[in-house]
Amino acid sequence: MFLPDRKTSRAGKRHKAGPAFARYYRPSAVPTLYLLILLNVLTHSVYVGSRVLLVLYAIQLGAPTYAVGLLAAVYGIIPMLFSVWAGRLTDRLPPRKLMFFGALATTVGVALPAAIPEVWVLYVTGTLIGAGFMLYHLTMQNVSGYLGKPEDRTANFSLVSLGFSLSALIGPLFAGFAIDGLGHRVTFALFAIPPLVPVLIFAFNKLKLPSPPRAKDAASGGRVRDLLGIAVLRRLLIINGLIAVAWDLYAFVIPVHGASIGLSATVIGLVMGCFSAATFVVRIALPAISRRFNSWQVLSSVLLIAGALYCLFPIYPSALWLGFLSVLLGLVLGMTQPLVMALVHNHTPTGRAGTAVGLRGVIINSSQTFMPILFGAVGSIMGMAPVFFVVAAVLMGFGWSERRTNAREHRKN
Repeated sequence: MFLPDRKTSRAGKRHKAGPAFARYYRPSAVPTLYLLILLNVLTHSVYVGSRVLLVLYAIQLGAPTYAVGLLAAVYGIIPMLFSVWAGRLTDRLPPRKLMFFGALATTVGVALPAAIPEVWVLYVTGTLIGAGFMLYHLTMQNVSGYLGKPEDRTANFSLVSLGFSLSALIGPLFAGFAIDGLGHRVTFALFAIPPLVPVLIFAFNKLKLPSPPRAKDAASGGRVRDLLGIAVLRRLLIINGLIAVAWDLYAFVIPVHGASIGLSATVIGLVMGCFSAATFVVRIALPAISRRFNSWQVLSSVLLIAGALYCLFPIYPSALWLGFLSVLLGLVLGMTQPLVMALVHNHTPTGRAGTAVGLRGVIINSSQTFMPILFGAVGSIMGMAPVFFVVAAVLMGFGWSERRTNAREHRKN
């Protein structure tokens, strides 16, 4: 399925054989990076868990499927519109201030439904959490790329992605158990506690972070079209968009599909936890995979395999089947984020990485905004099976096209 990473890439740069496995887990600036990851685990756990919590609470309050889709979409509205602007801020402003305000907005947003148990408040909550985590996440991703040397980026992003996998496991699991044991409102109140930790740390300036380098082409005003003119970056953004659709299908459909077949919130949380646990496992092995195989081949193969797996989801409506497929899908999709982030930093001009990450965020959040609406509308009319099959066909189609392109370039080189 994969080709060895021994040839030149489409960008025309030669890939060198990677260092030993252990080096990937000894990046420079380790204390700062580890503390950043810990704070991100606290904040991202709330972000991921609250998405499940909001969907299940809306269903419990009697919201129809299309309204649940709209609720899931509000997480991405502000990030979709302002990710590039926020990315530019991360290239220009001190990261401490940006991460403080991002964590603060997340805290306020998740606390609101505990005080006001109304459906309209859930829309405000989703908007605040989406905007706050956007600012926090983009800044954290940009800072991680500048900790240490350029050759440390794969190590940094592998470690960061392990943190994301851990928090993606903790969030849904905690939400499921807390909902069944304590109720929705108490769960919202508990979720407001973790992001207070980064709020206090950054408020009192207890963590020193590197400032991003100045852009060499500052006179251009940071134009997005300059970045889109880079062919390899355009290619990355297209692949990233397709992967975002695959992630969003899982995040939205599994709670809805699980509830429709009678699964409890705890079981749904466990199923989604299987996915997150699998992403954690595969990211431990990612350094060895990235040393052995061409990153572009891995990404195209991910599209093919994820599409094939989505064809299987509607076949057997049981918790065991969903958990098994979730593990397989997590192993596949879990490889993508660190590979994409390292490639984005490596192929972006100096001082423009934040803007490029923001552009990537626009694509991801556009998917998070419009895909749940589309999935919800189609699901209300035709059921969830056609949603699985259509997304599967799109992923496999693009994956096959990208794979042929990669094979052609491999033969040339």
